[in-house]
Amino acid sequence: MRLALCLASMLLATGGLAQPVVEGRVTDVSTGETLPAATVQVDGTSRGTTTNGAGVYRLVVPTGGDTLVVRFLGYETARLAIPAGGGRLDVALAPAVAALGEAVVTAGVNPADDIMRRVIARKARWRSGLETWQAEVYSRQTIRADGQVVAVIEGQTDAFWDRQRGLREVVTATRRTGNLGALPLDAFTAADQALNLYDDDVPCGGYDLPGPTHPRALSYYRFSLDGSRILGTDRVYDLSFAPRNPLQPALEGSLSVLAGANAVLAVSARPSDAVQFPLVNQFALTLDQQFATFGQSASGEEVWLPVDFRMSGQGRIGNALLQFPDIGFAVNSRFTDFAVDVAVPDSLFDQDGAVVDAVSVAGSVPIVGVVPLSAEEERALAEIDSTETLASALRPTGLLARFVQIGGTDGSSAGGGGDSAGIRYSIDPALWYNRVEGAHLGGEATLRIN
Repeated sequence: MRLALCLASMLLATGGLAQPVVEGRVTDVSTGETLPAATVQVDGTSRGTTTNGAGVYRLVVPTGGDTLVVRFLGYETARLAIPAGGGRLDVALAPAVAALGEAVVTAGVNPADDIMRRVIARKARWRSGLETWQAEVYSRQTIRADGQVVAVIEGQTDAFWDRQRGLREVVTATRRTGNLGALPLDAFTAADQALNLYDDDVPCGGYDLPGPTHPRALSYYRFSLDGSRILGTDRVYDLSFAPRNPLQPALEGSLSVLAGANAVLAVSARPSDAVQFPLVNQFALTLDQQFATFGQSASGEEVWLPVDFRMSGQGRIGNALLQFPDIGFAVNSRFTDFAVDVAVPDSLFDQDGAVVDAVSVAGSVPIVGVVPLSAEEERALAEIDSTETLASALRPTGLLARFVQIGGTDGSSAGGGGDSAGIRYSIDPALWYNRVEGAHLGGEATLRIN
């Protein structure tokens, strides 16, 4: 049944009419290496997708689309004719030309600081005029235990944002592995999975970390100019940043700035060492995001919004007496069909939480703009059923393991120790991510003495 629905999603089109599908792989023209997270877009629209870890993309072409635009930071943009009726279209990108000369700065001023001052000032202008936006958003979260995929959930929503009232979503499609079948349809909302690294503050694991374009970013971070490149006729500056105070929870990483627009094109960041996650050892988290302009705000300024959001984390929970499997998770989100400063449905903001479009979900509306799944994720969606509980995948080892009972998100439990055990240590695993609470690799632990 799941396979039939998957095939139907590939063949159905909006309004019930077949639309062409174009797919292929994006590579480096010189080395042949694949380019993950390249953006692939139909020219003249905001309909697009992002390549997966193997550089593969797949995109439903809207009516009238005839040119594919492929971008990858550090490479020249490619424009290719879309084959009539769709089909295979591999793309090889050439590296961008390194730029000569330095940024134009005030004497005695760090050039990176000067660049960031202009970015922050420009952001303040366009943000002040942005009142609303809407977009179609796809997101997928994959959970691994000891390197093996144990759960996948993906969803697509119509997202609406209002400056005063926040974010609301309408769930139009969802799919998950069988061991997550008990989750309600609105448990996974696509836009809610994506942080915006252009925001002043970035929520992460219970922290509000200052973003690299925070109004006081120059007080929080040391910026360095690493180099510049020419993309077409535009200059792009590559900068790195690190916390000024190593004891303050913050981010560190790199970003790229489009000089003429004083706008951020991409950010790659990770939490600094001062960010600690309770119960989790050897934790590594990376955040990556790209941005593009989607028109002008009411103030006439170009608006820069996320194209995607990618996050991956790896950590270990436990101690010498109780060890859980190494836990990994990944979030991959894509925004498409953006519209800014448009009317948004007031009725959505009259209630808390997401709304499920029951007709669309029941009718298996195709997931468009999807980031292709890996072969392992495809197998997990096809093969993992309700008998392969998430709780069993997280079964611990160690001297205390027999006293542990795990309550999974599917309502099941697994673990050792009968009712006669004098001590029971129960854990409700917390394996999730959202923009409000950040990333979680932990759980609620309860010690009971019978």
